[in-house]
Amino acid sequence: MDISLKQLEMFRAVVVAGSITKASRRMGLSQPSISQQLAKLEEMLGTPLLRRNRTGLISLTPAGEYWFRASETVLQQMANSVDEHRQRFIDNSVSLQIGVTPTLRGRFVAAAARIARDEPGFTKFDLFYALSSNELVEKLRLHQLNCAIVNIDSLAEDRNSFAVTELFQDHIA
Repeated sequence: MDISLKQLEMFRAVVVAGSITKASRRMGLSQPSISQQLAKLEEMLGTPLLRRNRTGLISLTPAGEYWFRASETVLQQMANSVDEHRQRFIDNSVSLQIGVTPTLRGRFVAAAARIARDEPGFTKFDLFYALSSNELVEKLRLHQLNCAIVNIDSLAEDRNSFAVTELFQDHIA
């Protein structure tokens, strides 16, 4: 299937606006072009997404509800990717999303925040807590974090997927 981001944007705009007419004004596109793209999207998917009434207002079919949620997710993910690209490669700024378990927060957080504050180009420092190292590794897999301090055992399956540096050994634990 060749579903385009533009089609998803148009579909989302129609749903949010409540009609093709209102969406066309907001997007600066003609009604026929939006209607044509929606028809192509419905044809590719093999099901209607919208019900249109005589006044031009729309409602969602069950498939439309599914694709509205999916379009929200895809478009937000694309916006996040564009923002991250801009930060990394255009603005030359650095954003650190670090994850730790509550037991390690005092040991590393203050030092990491100081380093981030003093380093040129740092624009954002986000700290995330999880109850276990396994939760943090899952956030790394989903690209919700770009750094985490975890127990080495939690990386057994993913050791080759991440850059791993041993920070310390806790013989008590």
